[in-house]
Amino acid sequence: MRADISVVIVAWNAGETLSACVESLRESSKRVDAALQVVIVDNASSDGAVERVALDVGDVVIGNAVNAGYGVAVAQGIARSSAAWILLANPDLVVDPWFVNSLLVASREAAPEVATLVPELRFAARPDIVNCRGLTVDVVGVPAEVDAGTPVGSRAPSSPGASTTTTSSQMPASTSIGRWTRGRPA
Repeated sequence: MRADISVVIVAWNAGETLSACVESLRESSKRVDAALQVVIVDNASSDGAVERVALDVGDVVIGNAVNAGYGVAVAQGIARSSAAWILLANPDLVVDPWFVNSLLVASREAAPEVATLVPELRFAARPDIVNCRGLTVDVVGVPAEVDAGTPVGSRAPSSPGASTTTTSSQMPASTSIGRWTRGRPA
């Protein structure tokens, strides 16, 4: 069975956060009966965190002998993903119960040329404050996070000459970074 979502998590000595991340994503997926594939790329961890994660049929663990770096590890994970949409997540990500539902709705409503969706991210210690709602790039190419530090429910004014990545304000908050990326065509 093909997954509705593949989540790629790059781990390096992630401790207990990795299991909590996978558990929160599984619970959110079960709420809407979505098939979730977990792809963990272990960048030569020594803490046993990856071994403590409960895996399901179809999940993948890629064990690198050395810390290959984030970019290489993400590419390895995407290559082993089975879903049309791929969530790139740090191992300390914890999602709201309706997160997966919101991502699936946004993916269905996205125009065919949309390749990336960015959920609203909030600080774990301050869920009333926005961490990021995507990125904007100024006229000289300097990126900045959209609405960083603003209260939830408010929007900062746009910068002149800036272009923003595709975002969806209907997506619920997460406590760490996550990227929702369209994978290979179905």
